Amino acid sequence: MGRWRGYQANGHFAYLQPWEMMFFYIAIAHCEGPDHLARMHKLEDAVELVIKELPDQLRESGPRLRAQHQKVKKIIATYARYPHRNDILSRHSIPEEDLYISAGNFLHRANSGP
Repeated sequence: MGRWRGYQANGHFAYLQPWEMMFFYIAIAHCEGPDHLARMHKLEDAVELVIKELPDQLRESGPRLRAQHQKVKKIIATYARYPHRNDILSRHSIPEEDLYISAGNFLHRANSGP
């Protein structure tokens, strides 16, 4: 998070194109760890800045980006990790994670519910 804070504090982040801002977001949001939920909360300003800076032809993507960020926060708040990674990382799933995984309603899929 050090580099993120630096870019945010010195104003450089605001000069990036929205797609460049997303590189920061993706890296920070996809790394699991004990501070994952706190990082997701800190990224809210970045999400809003990306949405604000979207070009007209992508403006309709803003609400979807915001909603996806909220879904990720909810998953991390509930499980403290991405349960769909458990198998590939040889982690044991708790029963609640098994239910989530068996439902198959994962992020980044067109059929993802609210």
